[in-house]
Parts: sequence; C-alpha cells; structure tokens
Amino acid sequence: MGRASNMVPVTSVLQKVYNLVIVLTGHEKRMFLNFKERLSTKGDQEPTATEYLELYKYLLAFQKSKKLPNTLSRYLQSKFGNERRAKITELADYLYKRILESLRRTESNDLSRFSKANGLLQDIHFLYGRNLYNECLDHIKKAETIVELLHNYPMLLELNSWKWKVYTALQLITDDYHEIFVQIAARNAQLLRWMSQANMYCATSKKLFFLIARKKSLTSDMESEMKQQLFDALPDPAKSESPLVQYWYYLARIYWLILKKSSIPSAEIKNREETFLEYYDAVLRQFEGKNRLRKDEESMLYMLVVDNYLNFCIRNNLKDRYEKIQQSISQSEDTLSYLRSVLFTKISEALGQFEFDIAHDLILKEDYLPKVENIRAKIPETRLVAIWFTCGQVYFILSDFEMAQSLFKKITEEVSPQVRPDLAISSQLFQSIVYFETKSGGNRHFEILENLRKSLKKRNQDEAVYKKILSLLNYAFKNIPRNKLKKMEPTEVMNLTAKISQLRDDFKANGNRIDAKLIFAWMAARINNTSIREELEKERPQNTSL
Repeated sequence: MGRASNMVPVTSVLQKVYNLVIVLTGHEKRMFLNFKERLSTKGDQEPTATEYLELYKYLLAFQKSKKLPNTLSRYLQSKFGNERRAKITELADYLYKRILESLRRTESNDLSRFSKANGLLQDIHFLYGRNLYNECLDHIKKAETIVELLHNYPMLLELNSWKWKVYTALQLITDDYHEIFVQIAARNAQLLRWMSQANMYCATSKKLFFLIARKKSLTSDMESEMKQQLFDALPDPAKSESPLVQYWYYLARIYWLILKKSSIPSAEIKNREETFLEYYDAVLRQFEGKNRLRKDEESMLYMLVVDNYLNFCIRNNLKDRYEKIQQSISQSEDTLSYLRSVLFTKISEALGQFEFDIAHDLILKEDYLPKVENIRAKIPETRLVAIWFTCGQVYFILSDFEMAQSLFKKITEEVSPQVRPDLAISSQLFQSIVYFETKSGGNRHFEILENLRKSLKKRNQDEAVYKKILSLLNYAFKNIPRNKLKKMEPTEVMNLTAKISQLRDDFKANGNRIDAKLIFAWMAARINNTSIREELEKERPQNTSL
C-alpha cells in the first residue's frame, strides 16, 4: 500500500498519528469509533475517550482543510488553547496506540487473513504456555491453511517451529512422530530455498530496474553474474513450485530484455517481442490457478506487472492483448487496479495520440480524480504524481488553467520533490505559465522561475537541460503581453520564434521532453493568437505519440 501523499515526515508522535489517521478507510474509521468504549485501559491516569476523540476529530478536520502538512502543529495548538497545549503529545501517543489496537481487532478486507493468522499465533503461544498441546496443533493447522494462501514463508517457518515445540513437549516416541519431524525438516529446507531464490531474483530485478531508470549499462561483472542467475541457475526457477520465485524470476528476465534491447539485431525484434509476451504471461499466471499469489494481498506486485504489460502492448501496437487485459480488470470489480492502471493508461494513451477530447472525457465521465482521491492512500506516490501530472497536462492543453493549476499545485505542495523530481520540476514550469496567464499571482511567475533556478543549481539536477527552458520562459514572460488583446512587437516575435526553434532543435537532438513540447506550443499559441491545442495538432505525426 502506498503512502498517502499529504503525509508529513515522522519527527514526532503527532505527525505519526496524523499519518496513520489519513490512511484509514471509512470502514476502519467506523470500527475505531465502535471500539472506543471497549478498548483496553491501564489506569486512571490515561486520557478519557472524550479527550483523545477530540484530537482525532481535529486531525480529520485538518485533512479535509487541505492545509499544508507542516502547519499541523500550529493548527492543533490553536484548537486546544494555551492551557491544554502541553497535553497534545500525550493524547497523540495514546490515540496512535488505540487506533492500532482497534485495527488488530477489525475484520478489514485488506488485513483479515494476515490478522487471523497473527491472532492464531497469539493463541498458540498462550495455549502452549498452559500445556494445551492438542489445542495448539489444531490452531497450527488452521493458521497453516491461511498462511499457505498468503505464501508467507517466514510465517510458515514460525508455525513449523511451534510444531517442533509441541511435538517435543508431547514426548511421543513412535515411528509416526519420527516421520513428522522428518517432514518438518524437509519443508523448512524447501521454504528456506524459496525465500533465498525469491530474494535473489527480487534483488536482481531491482538492480536491473534501477539501471533502466537511470539509463545506465551493466558492468561486465554484473552482466556475468546476472546471466548465471537468469539463464544457468539450477534448479530451474521457471519450474519452481513457488509463485513468488517465478514472479521475481520472470520480472527480472523482462527487465533484462529491456536493458539489452539496444544490442538485439533488428532481425530478431519480432522474436524479442514474442519473448516479452511469453514472460509477461508467465508473470500474470502467478496470480491465477490454485497455487497463486493473491491480488488482494500482493496488489503492488500485481499492478507493477499490469502497468508494464499495458505499456508494452501500447508501444508495440498489440491492441488485442491490450484490450483483453483491460477488459479482464474492468470486469473483475478491482477498483484500485482499474483506476491506477487501466484508466490511467487509457488517458495517457489518448494524450499521446493527440486525442485530447477523449482524454478529457475519460477524466470527467469516469469521475476519475475524485475516485483517485478516495483511494489515494492505496496508490504509490510515484503513480499518484503521474496521474495528477497527466491530467494536469490535459487541462493545460485545453487551456483550463484553473484546473491545471490545482493539479500541478498538488504535486509541488503535497508531495516531496524526491518522489518524482522530473515531474516536480515540470509542474513548477507549468505553474509559472498558469500564473502568467491568469494574472492571479502578480509576479509569481518570475518568482517560481528564480526559485527553481536556485534549487536546480543547489541540487545540480539536470541544470544544463532546464536552464535553457528557464531562460526561454523568462524571456517570454518579459515580452509576451499578458493581455491577449495586445500584440507582440514584430521584432520580439522574430526573436522569440528563433529562440523556440533553436531550443526545439536542441531537444530533438537529445530526446524530446513532453514538458518542453507543451511549453513550445503555449509560446507559439501566444505568438500566433491560437490555442495550445491547435499548435500541438499542427505537429501531429502519424501513429506517433507526444
């Protein structure tokens, strides 16, 4: 489950309890309120329900207020007044513990299996301490049934350790019990092997993904090591009985292909695409059938491969496969996967194909942004930022600057810039244009450019790339009349057009950037007295995305 994007850094118990409150579902909030009268207490000195529920209600109100997270402490101090300010920390600590206690007793859809297994483990510990060994074995059997579904190998090892203890305590010296110990030892060896393999292929896939994201190449030593893991490993991971091992193994193979694609001869491209599909199908199979990973328990693993699969199908024009997996998710009533992956991909695809009305209709008709907001706690921040940014681009292209601004502000104010540094910078660039267009911020557009220039220099982050855009925007803001009825001087039109042309050529030589294209289109629209959309459509290529 992803972090809610308006969380604050955990430097105090107050921030800790706020981060917990804002990720609670409606059901969990109701269960907490229902449990408040039955929650355990340790003494008369503890806060009353009235006191800590007051803090709870203020935290909910602060969340709804959309205030900046770093103002939380000041907000609460104003609510509690001078006499009770000193008690806020104590209430926050108590509330945090009570919420977690209520969650442990809640039949939540997300946590029910894991909670039941943990509850059975606690029961086993108690029963063992009272010498109720047969009852212990009954609970172990029930817990195993649940944990097997979760493919939680450490917990299965823990249950086996309890079997050792119980059977040892029973002191039964028979052939049957000797065989049980042999089976436990063999099972432990299998679980440890699966854990080791899953860990190795998980680490390999993460290394490869990191290299792809950073546009780096494999060193000769890394390539030799990974070839051994992916192509010469024994026993063959492709035949493993563990879906977790197969998941990470095939995902690592996919990333390997992506990383090595530039070195694959063009004559083998079709075969490479077929291999990709073979691997993607193999990963998705781990969520199907009897011995499978459960989508509700491993939702992030599932959505990671679905995202990759959808994007691969789009890039390679595999419409049938693309529509098949979209239809499968849409019919499964999996709201999270539908909003996070399917609908986001549809909007991105429409935007990339210059189908701006279709992208806009999907956002509105599907009530996309409010629905995303309702489940934002379950969406990773990287994807949440991508959703806001993509929708923000749609509104920017259609010149709905107020809506575009609200989305770009979410990225710059509610999320750390380290989540997606590229989109954080681009959002600030777009915000400067919106302030210029709407005239709502005075000279705020110049302030944003100057602050961005300083922060880029301080972080040394793509400064050379963005410095050119900042310089161009600064020039445009000085020479384009904010009043659209007023025309630019012919000399300035020529100068700005030449600067755009030069920078456009520079970006083409170094790879196109979506933010640069939209910025160029905005400038051309102001020069030609047209719209951003019209300027983009002038350059609309055939079968090519933005």
